Amino acid sequence: MLRRWQRDIFVKATCIPCTVTKRVPSKYMMPVSKAQHRILLSRSNELPVEVASVIFSELDQEDKVSCLKTSNIWRSRLLDCSSAWKTLSVIDNEGGAPLMAVAEQIGRHVKTLEVWTDWDPVRKICFDRMEQGCFNQINSLKMTADEGEFLQSFTAIPSRFWKTAHALQKLEFDLTESESEITIANILGSCPTVTELSYSITALQKLKFGDFSTMKPHTSLTSLKLKAHRITGEMIEPLLQQCPNLKRLIANECQPTVLNAVHKCCPNMQVLAYNAVSQVDQYLPTDEQTSGLRVLYANDHGTGRVPYESLMPLLYKSMDTLVNVFVFLPAMSENDRRYVYDNYPDFKLPKVERLSFWPLHGIQRFMLQAIQDTTTLRHLSVASVNDLDELTTALMNLRPLETFRLAHIHTRSHQESFVKLFERYAILSKTGVSLKSPTIRHCNEITDEVLLSMAKIETLRNIAFVRLRNITSGGLNAFFKALQGKPIFVRLGEMDFVTDDVVIGLAKVETLETIHLENLRNLTDRGLQGLIDNRSRSLSKLIIKECPMISRNGLEYAKGRVKISLTGE
Repeated sequence: MLRRWQRDIFVKATCIPCTVTKRVPSKYMMPVSKAQHRILLSRSNELPVEVASVIFSELDQEDKVSCLKTSNIWRSRLLDCSSAWKTLSVIDNEGGAPLMAVAEQIGRHVKTLEVWTDWDPVRKICFDRMEQGCFNQINSLKMTADEGEFLQSFTAIPSRFWKTAHALQKLEFDLTESESEITIANILGSCPTVTELSYSITALQKLKFGDFSTMKPHTSLTSLKLKAHRITGEMIEPLLQQCPNLKRLIANECQPTVLNAVHKCCPNMQVLAYNAVSQVDQYLPTDEQTSGLRVLYANDHGTGRVPYESLMPLLYKSMDTLVNVFVFLPAMSENDRRYVYDNYPDFKLPKVERLSFWPLHGIQRFMLQAIQDTTTLRHLSVASVNDLDELTTALMNLRPLETFRLAHIHTRSHQESFVKLFERYAILSKTGVSLKSPTIRHCNEITDEVLLSMAKIETLRNIAFVRLRNITSGGLNAFFKALQGKPIFVRLGEMDFVTDDVVIGLAKVETLETIHLENLRNLTDRGLQGLIDNRSRSLSKLIIKECPMISRNGLEYAKGRVKISLTGE
């Protein structure tokens, strides 16, 4: 904890609004004369080294550049502070040039180097400093740019890397386009200790994999992330063969033959994301000792058309180890049905905890059979359900879900199926084990009656309703009044029946910590003000997005009375 006089010295001596000084009372930010400034600078030596290190570590990079210009004392102490330079970001010419000027002094402290600038002179200096060995302790290097010349000055990649290669563990390249002749083989050959490699090209260009025939196996690489135009199995297979210990592969814009290559060449794979369109990292396994594929995300750019012939061999091979499964397969043709049931009649997922799929014609029954005996399933996400009665009957025979995400059901004849399911969950919730997080979007089956059956579930914590057309304002009000659980999060979106009175009614849910209101055309300042004025003490965050009837004055009213985060208008 900094003493007041220590903060006073730092704030007045540097005269910069840093992250540390934002908490300093305004009286300490008063202007000082030149004489006072000299006195304060002379007293800066009185700050203990530990205190100065804490201050420097809290500064953002712009403030560090200002400190380097403040005085010789501050400059010397900052350059010697190892904790201040663990991460070095070369972002633009204004901040990048001064930092490269002191690279010889600070380079030994840097563990993570980020080169985000597209200003070629600064970038070239940075590469030169790498070649000279200034950054010989970095274990993580990230580079990105918006132009094709990004790696033109980096063509001689082995000579640039050789003095840092012994320490490098993480490499990340993110390019708009690349005319460079650098290949994946060049990079791995130059960096034998790299464990994580990410290479992305957003332009319609093919990734240059290079020649692996003369390379020794790269046994360090365990994580690989690739994005380029039309990656095929033929292109990626030599790379996979050279990396026998690869455990994690995230590859986008791929052809289905990539799945065949993985099945053939990756015996130690634990996480595979094929054309992932959502965040995969949150579902990564934590048990590094477990062998076998544990996370599989297979999607063909959101179309749900991954061929069965490409996916099923890998899925079947890994069925006893898979924990998280996200597969988007097409509706089964008669040929697909024969192929699947003839070749994989005993397909099961005994250890699955998270399952996401589109239960289209044919595939729904096949996947429900795969989970009918599981005791581990906790999170289920389905969209475009083919047979709602079949789905709810299967769920009635399983242990209650914790998370249930349901979307795009457009019939209105089976709502009693939901009522029965939620009534069962309500009974089981008295034991403390039942549904916690329902997310329901674009579902005509959800009615006021269904909501009332859900309200009886005592374990509800996170609730999200989006674009439900067949419930009413009265039904939603009744749901919140009847809630027997203790929800901490509610999201309401794209529903015209969400009026001011409905939102004001949310204030009566005393356990709510976060309320997310999005695209509500009939919510006005009156509803927002009523929610704020009647809020519970637990409410700490309010998110408002695209609610056109909420005025700037309404937002200011909320901001001026409570510590609430408001996003959008």
